[in-house]
Amino acid sequence: MKIILLMTMLITLLSASEPSADTYDTSYCHGEEEQVWNNIIKNDPYNMSVQELHAIWLGLCIKVEKHQLTTNQAEDIFHKAKNKVIEQERLIAKKSTIEL
Repeated sequence: MKIILLMTMLITLLSASEPSADTYDTSYCHGEEEQVWNNIIKNDPYNMSVQELHAIWLGLCIKVEKHQLTTNQAEDIFHKAKNKVIEQERLIAKKSTIEL
């Protein structure tokens, strides 16, 4: 459940900076979003779901900076990965509730 709350907070921040279509805007890689990631990693360094999403986020930032992906393409990739992690966390939480 903790991961879902963290991801919701991150999604809110990422959604706030809607870039125009087919740009190479990397502003979401710096500033407030970067600090949010740093705090999440600092508070939960052993959560591999968070580490996975952070690694994807970092890689996407690099690819947009190199103009290998547009901002919109990178956002689509990140949101798909994020949704998979959230669904995995929900299944784990559901399974642990059933086992009790």
